[in-house]
Amino acid sequence: MCGVVRFEIDVPAVWAWHDHSLASRHAQGCAYATYVGCWKSRVHILKGKTSISRFEYGETRTVRSFCARCGTPLFYERPHAPKMVNIPRAVFAARTGREPRYHVGLSEAPDWAWRGDRSRASRA
Repeated sequence: MCGVVRFEIDVPAVWAWHDHSLASRHAQGCAYATYVGCWKSRVHILKGKTSISRFEYGETRTVRSFCARCGTPLFYERPHAPKMVNIPRAVFAARTGREPRYHVGLSEAPDWAWRGDRSRASRA
């Protein structure tokens, strides 16, 4: 967001999805996060590598990286897929070669999240 960190990926991304899980909701600060996934080897840091901070959640050994200056979430890594990285779709200005077609963690979606019911939205 602030421009200190710049990166690109070789397109197309491997996959894209909407994640409604509690962990992603808390990490991203929104009802759900949309991610693209790609091989780590296809991510190229163009600027600001030293400005990327990492947080490892000990219980799950997942790692979330973010811009140390402005806090923008950048990368999400999971131990069961060590060669892959998930990246919030919103950080890309251009197309990634994959459209999000999957919803993950719908059972964890909060009751306040809009699910396309216009009658419910008008009552809110």
